[in-house]
Amino acid sequence: MNEDPQSNDQPLSDRAESLSRVTFFKRLERDELEHLATRVQQVTFSANETIFNENDKGDALYVIDSGAVRISFPVALPISRSSPRAPMS
Repeated sequence: MNEDPQSNDQPLSDRAESLSRVTFFKRLERDELEHLATRVQQVTFSANETIFNENDKGDALYVIDSGAVRISFPVALPISRSSPRAPMS
């Protein structure tokens, strides 16, 4: 069973601490969290800035440390078809 990352006498680095609060990383050991923390890059985005678009190459994993993200994508509407005698509305 994994130890609680907080159970060691030495505190986690700030980045490892942030990662330890993410459900996806909760099962990692201290040393794994610290190693991962050395590999992450902190980025900041402005309000309403596009982070990525649909069909972009998936080459990053984003973890939201603070703030909020809106995910939106276009919805395909059904095409209205009519008979030759009926007007399209």
